[in-house]
Amino acid sequence: MERQSPDSSSLVCCVTLECLNSQNSMCRRTNFKTVTLRLIRNEFRDIYIELQNNNMSCKYHLKGISVHKKFVSEGKASIHFSEQNIVLLIFNAPPVHLMAFLRTMLIKLSAARGESKVGPRAQLLSSKPKNLEEISPVSIKEINQVKKKVEFSSITPPGTKKRLSQGQEGHRLVCLIIPVIGHWAKTVNEL
Repeated sequence: MERQSPDSSSLVCCVTLECLNSQNSMCRRTNFKTVTLRLIRNEFRDIYIELQNNNMSCKYHLKGISVHKKFVSEGKASIHFSEQNIVLLIFNAPPVHLMAFLRTMLIKLSAARGESKVGPRAQLLSSKPKNLEEISPVSIKEINQVKKKVEFSSITPPGTKKRLSQGQEGHRLVCLIIPVIGHWAKTVNEL
């Protein structure tokens, strides 16, 4: 397993924040030369990303996001917040730190999906003190949870028969993916 940098929950980079309208076209763009992105949790264990600049600080709830990381080797990525209609464009980041930051974010998000969430009414009526704390480093337990979820989600959907040429019907085992109650049978012999 690859060792992550000790501070994989924060990242110093340049950011462009794009606000989108209802037709998903950009209506406002804000550029930040030097920003610190941090992964934080609130008192109800919801995960947020915080943008800190020398004169401002804002946070966005990591819910309903899509991460585009095609150019992560160049230090670029984007996070699309679909519920808030915001796109966070990250650039000029060290590629190793960006990769570690995104990996930490995705592992924490996928590990947190199984937790019970507190509703908005309960949050408003709660007597817990309001506090934000930096997210903890990724643990082995969280990595194993993510691996189990990936294993269960990587089952191939039912496909079509593998076609054989006309002279080979008796010489090869026909591979089928057939749904059987409770699991998938991969070959005819497993039925």
